[in-house]
Amino acid sequence: MAAAALAGVEGRVIPVGLSMGGMVALEIWRQVPGRVAALALFDTDAGADTPQRRAKRDAQVLRAQHGEFRGVLEKELALGYFSAAQTPHLPLHDVVVSRALDQGVGAFAAQATALATRCDSWPLLERIAAPALVACGSEDRICLPRWHERMASLLPRATLRSIPRAGHLSSLEQPKAVSRVLRAWIDDIGPS
Repeated sequence: MAAAALAGVEGRVIPVGLSMGGMVALEIWRQVPGRVAALALFDTDAGADTPQRRAKRDAQVLRAQHGEFRGVLEKELALGYFSAAQTPHLPLHDVVVSRALDQGVGAFAAQATALATRCDSWPLLERIAAPALVACGSEDRICLPRWHERMASLLPRATLRSIPRAGHLSSLEQPKAVSRVLRAWIDDIGPS
């Protein structure tokens, strides 16, 4: 994914990623650190997948491949993506389920494989000298706020921000707040 993203652009980049996109942003830095002017990591995990999480992910893919895709999405995944205030309201939940169904089981399985086989980026963080925004929903239950605090403590030039009243999909749940945080950070780091 990182190589594909880099193939479409020349020169210096500022990878901005949410969740798996944050993992891709870290992989972009791993592949071409000299091209990364800065990076923004939203609701992400710097670590490799745990054996327990990988086993759960594999079981979900297997069930999805055997006709239970909608059930996996609705009952196991989508409800955990949002803040407590949003969870009882289903419009955003329905958006996530609909988008996943549109992409299909094959994309779901490919993403699960990519997540399960990702590199551990924790040791990498101290070497990233570029400015970094580390932000997450204050109610993220998938990539916990304390993980983001740890990431920010390791990145030499990190800015840490919390998105109030947001869970894991902060940009979907609180798009204006996420945009404000991102714009303010870009203004702070300047044109360089």
